[in-house]
Amino acid sequence: TNAKYYASGWKIFGTGETETSMELLPNSYPFKVYYDGTSKQMSQNVAGNPVVAFVIAPAAKSASSKELLIVDTVVKTYPNPFTEFVNISFGVQDKTNVRLTVFDLNGRLIAQIKNSETSKGNYNMQWNGTNNSGAPVQNGVYIIQLEAGELRNTSRVMLKR
Repeated sequence: TNAKYYASGWKIFGTGETETSMELLPNSYPFKVYYDGTSKQMSQNVAGNPVVAFVIAPAAKSASSKELLIVDTVVKTYPNPFTEFVNISFGVQDKTNVRLTVFDLNGRLIAQIKNSETSKGNYNMQWNGTNNSGAPVQNGVYIIQLEAGELRNTSRVMLKR
């Protein structure tokens, strides 16, 4: 399938057979992906979050169902870098366990923001640059990881106090 972005007309990223990386100038772009007769469109400001990802997953209707559902588990973080707190937004397409955690670049767990069953919907959360004990963490780059069922996505954020 083809993933496309809109800049004075729809332009193709690649064939969809492998991950395709491409640099776009800072701006807000609409993105669209087609898969097996289904399409999903979303807009994203690549200056705030440069990773645009669409994840295709089997629908949870039944074990024999061949219907596919496009699941938006992209972690959007802004502002980045941040000084006081970072906004974290994501979407869940079905009721599932959601775990949202923060790691340092050495892979150490810094904070757990969410770990609970979550209903279908769009969510906005914040991380204020503290660890699980409530103590402020040092300036630096941190990984925010979203796990929704079997799907996983990450985003890097920079704390500058």
